[in-house]
Amino acid sequence: MSKLEFSGAEAQTDRGKPGLTLDQVYTALLTTELVRPEEPAHPGGRRRPSPKPPAPGEERNRSAVEQLNRHARLVLLGDPGSGKSSFVNYITLCLAGELLSDRPANLALLTAPLPQSEEQDAEPPGPQPWDHGPLLPVRIVLRNFAATGLPPVGKPATAKHLWRFICGELATATLGEFAKPLKKHLRDRGGLILLDGLDEVPEADARRTQIKQAVDSFARAFGKCRFLVTSRTYAYQNEAWALEDFASTELACFNAAQIAAFVDRWYARIAPLRDLSAADAQGRAALLKQAIFTNDRLAALAEQPLLLTLMANLHAYRGGSLPEKREQLYAAAVDLLLDWWERQRVVYGKEGQPQVIQPSLVEYLKLGKDRILAVLAELAFEAHASNPDPSQRAYIRQADLIDRLLAVSPDKDLRYERLVEYLSQRAGLLLPQGNRVFTLPHRTFQEYLAACHLTGPTYPDEVAELARQDPNRWREVLLLAGARAAAGTESPLWELAEALCFREPSSAGYGEEDDWGAHLAGQVLLESAGLTQVRPRNQPKLERIRHALVHVLEESCLGRELSACLRTSGGRPHAGPSGRPAARGIRDRGDALLSCARRPLLSG
Repeated sequence: MSKLEFSGAEAQTDRGKPGLTLDQVYTALLTTELVRPEEPAHPGGRRRPSPKPPAPGEERNRSAVEQLNRHARLVLLGDPGSGKSSFVNYITLCLAGELLSDRPANLALLTAPLPQSEEQDAEPPGPQPWDHGPLLPVRIVLRNFAATGLPPVGKPATAKHLWRFICGELATATLGEFAKPLKKHLRDRGGLILLDGLDEVPEADARRTQIKQAVDSFARAFGKCRFLVTSRTYAYQNEAWALEDFASTELACFNAAQIAAFVDRWYARIAPLRDLSAADAQGRAALLKQAIFTNDRLAALAEQPLLLTLMANLHAYRGGSLPEKREQLYAAAVDLLLDWWERQRVVYGKEGQPQVIQPSLVEYLKLGKDRILAVLAELAFEAHASNPDPSQRAYIRQADLIDRLLAVSPDKDLRYERLVEYLSQRAGLLLPQGNRVFTLPHRTFQEYLAACHLTGPTYPDEVAELARQDPNRWREVLLLAGARAAAGTESPLWELAEALCFREPSSAGYGEEDDWGAHLAGQVLLESAGLTQVRPRNQPKLERIRHALVHVLEESCLGRELSACLRTSGGRPHAGPSGRPAARGIRDRGDALLSCARRPLLSG
């Protein structure tokens, strides 16, 4: 429960050394419920937390520990990868450690002050509230209970079924004789019952009523106990899952202070595993924080605990750096997320033996990872293309995902229902969102996978045409596709630039799409090409792009729009009045391109 597993960091550590544990790197979680210091009982509203912790007197987000302290029966909601199970495990670890007296995880650690920004001048925060002492924790993974402890489908489930499962778990650990004193303690003195994964049970639709019956019945039978249940947000919005007399709260994204605290703890604890000095570990932590907080894309990813862990894992694995090019960063991140998503899972039976085994997706489908990734890339492309709001993550339909995977699998005996169950219980590269749809963890990964698809046989023509026609939707995909295709050689990049800008401004038929094509061709080359030494065969292409860019800035509607954006932003790029992307860095990066072509850029 306290051991952390990763697929990059631990691969480079000495196998004789202990790995990371939860209490070493856990960072306190906040919820979306707001409260003012002078109104401690105010339920507040829900919003994304501010990137910075609040100043004195401002609204703040209640912590997850504070919510658990306030509510005797609480459902903790969150997206996949938001930290729900980690919170359950951390609470269990700290309460058990307090009862055992000699463990590093205890109530003092559980209630430690929330992370605070270095920029804050306020007094150091006090400990988080906890008024219930060292409650005896009983942790139950509902997925395991549903697999081995429920009666047949259609028959009612009661507190007896859940208690028998607990007894079975004790017996498996050779602690069966403690079942009776445990029951007496829970009945007479209470405890904390932690039920993880309300909605993640096998055959969820068929078992939903039984799980609810068992939990509600157990809560009534052990009235002196406090209860914490976790569920994915979208699932608990279905009234069929709602538990009687349970309050609910939702986990918030990480703010800057939480991100910084996690990175510092990560490197402090990984230092001995990598034979790093304390100074070296602090230096690498500072580099990772700088990389995150100076890059809006990385900062957005780091707000999600799963993706922050991924970045820290990559940073440590690479010796204290992230890939310099974002295409390489996303490629490495997708590889790790795919590994976390598709790896083997085991559900243990009553005798402690693996009773229900979920093989890795590679084993299950009898496919290589590259083939699975190609299916996901195609689906990401289609979802991105059809999404009404290209600024948001698109939904991938469960039916489309499963149909495509079954179609490419050589195993024609696979059952549709089993694959549905398999995919719906996993977090990683795809996140189940209810209503039989999935999303990728962030729009960035959607764009990257769409770019992977577009670097196939249709490259460069299809991606160039899409970007010329709808630059707001396809600009980032285009830049990533160019960088991906150009890995190892620049020839594909120049082919893409030519497909974007193939007409001179004086040519018949030159229009707005050609203006955008020239602008995007310049960005493609500036982001991924080496313009200090352009090969002779590419000089005519560069000259055509230069002519078109001058035309854009001097004569086109797009040029006037870009100039206006630059004037109002002091040279900083942002979306133009039409909602299309402005010339990112047109003043400085455009200078680089046009000076290469021996013509200065208008300062506009």
